[in-house]
Amino acid sequence: MFSLPEGVDLNSLLLFLKNIGLESSSILRNFENGSIPLYDLNQNTKLKENINDPVTAADLTINKLFIDRFKEFYPDSDWEIITEENSKNSFCLNTKSDWVWLIDPLDGTKDFIQKTGEYAIHVALLFKKKTILGMVVLPSIEEIWFGVKNLGTWKDGEKEPIFVKDLEKISKIDNLKVVTSKNHNNKKLESILGQLNHSNISKMGSIGYKICSLLRNESNIYLSISDKTAPKDWDIAAPQVLMNSANLNFTYVSGDEINYSNDEYQQKGCLVASTLSRDQHLRVCKKIYSTIKELSI
Repeated sequence: MFSLPEGVDLNSLLLFLKNIGLESSSILRNFENGSIPLYDLNQNTKLKENINDPVTAADLTINKLFIDRFKEFYPDSDWEIITEENSKNSFCLNTKSDWVWLIDPLDGTKDFIQKTGEYAIHVALLFKKKTILGMVVLPSIEEIWFGVKNLGTWKDGEKEPIFVKDLEKISKIDNLKVVTSKNHNNKKLESILGQLNHSNISKMGSIGYKICSLLRNESNIYLSISDKTAPKDWDIAAPQVLMNSANLNFTYVSGDEINYSNDEYQQKGCLVASTLSRDQHLRVCKKIYSTIKELSI
């Protein structure tokens, strides 16, 4: 097991996160069904829709909720909180504290606006730039997923938590179900998918939404490659904890583990997550890497 900052109890922390997750889910559903205007934050602030980089009142409301709740319940804790919305004041994880929260208050904003339901809330705790705890909230289907290093991954609900200990490992690497991005598609990704010759490909919104489809065994591989834009640390951290805590794979295409010390929080390159055995995961990564080199992408 791992230690937490002085005065922080793991069970209390998980309950705290779950309560914020439930509160955030309710708020986002109210935004989604039109009960709260999506681009009116208050009388003094007007938000304009930006198709390429959308920020809504929902993003900012959930962002403020997390910041306020952490200040209320953990005013003296030795950690730093970095969210997508407040990260503009810094460029990488060069912080004074060993403990850092990475929070994406609304991952999949485009899907949220499009009302596909494929959006999520990501929350991850890092210790010395290594992920140790994560939560992914899926408001549209009322799921909350937790991952804790050396403890496990589970889906929380009205009943007792269900631990994910032995997810089915796939023994064959043909007819795999691949899931990729819907709103961040690019020619590089299409080229790789074409070379891999997988016919069973699904496209979804939020990274957290896609990773939870792997945890449910609805998909086997998640594949992402950056082009003009790249995923950010807060996009990746919580989903990566869920996979690793379930003894599953989420790596760079090189097979190396994901790190969180990059400039501007960017996760450039190719990312691969899978429910395959480690050896099979690395074989798939090697095939993808060979395709990238062959196509010079």
